[in-house]
Amino acid sequence: MRKPLRGEVKTQGTWGEVILERILEESGLREGYEYVLQGEGLDLRNQQGNRIRPDVVIRLPQGRHVIVDAKVSLVAYERYVNSSEPEEQAKAGADLVRSIKAHIDGLHSRAYQHQPEMNSPDYVVLFMPLEGALATALSLDPELTSYGWKQGVVLTTPTTLMATLGIIAHLWRQENQQAHALEIARQSGALYDKFVGFVASLEEVGKHIERSQTAYQKAYNQLKTGRGNLIARAEGLRDMGAAASKRLPDGLVEAALDGDSMHSPVEAEV
Repeated sequence: MRKPLRGEVKTQGTWGEVILERILEESGLREGYEYVLQGEGLDLRNQQGNRIRPDVVIRLPQGRHVIVDAKVSLVAYERYVNSSEPEEQAKAGADLVRSIKAHIDGLHSRAYQHQPEMNSPDYVVLFMPLEGALATALSLDPELTSYGWKQGVVLTTPTTLMATLGIIAHLWRQENQQAHALEIARQSGALYDKFVGFVASLEEVGKHIERSQTAYQKAYNQLKTGRGNLIARAEGLRDMGAAASKRLPDGLVEAALDGDSMHSPVEAEV
């Protein structure tokens, strides 16, 4: 940790962003879904038309957003911690408070939360990766939180931000469960409608089968039953010498002749 404490402002800012991303990953939120980095895909611009990139935009259910920006005031904090002289420590403490206020003022001037693409509360979350730095600043200036709130900036640390992200993750779980319940209800209704249609189609198939069976039985009766049925007539032609190389099944012929009064046994004896 000593290296980022003594690093340049850019290095410290990058370190703060890394800590912020790690907390987001541990919260269970997913990049590209529940949050995006550097305003990815949102095309946020200031009044001059220049692209602006807040560190994190967290998506909430119902299309709302929370903006989080990491800020580090480590140089002044290190001086305060390492100061052995009361006057030097007091000066470092004042510099620490001024540094945090400058971060608050900077976020206020950027007005991320008032961008047309943002459906956000009237505040931005300022994330400070070192718990001790903010605790020290608040001990030196208890009104610092109130100062930030008036500027539309909420001060957080890893502990408080993780608690906030836990609430957001819970909201997303409830949202997803509700969405799944609605989808299950929708699919259940669609399945029931499909089943009703299937039953109606099956009943129609049954009617067609019944009509086919009736037609088949009628045709079959014409073939082998009744006076002058077709099999009996065909057999009569064969008996009269019609040239044929094949024969109908004996059982079918007997049934047809028994049902044909034209070939009844009584007439055959006469």
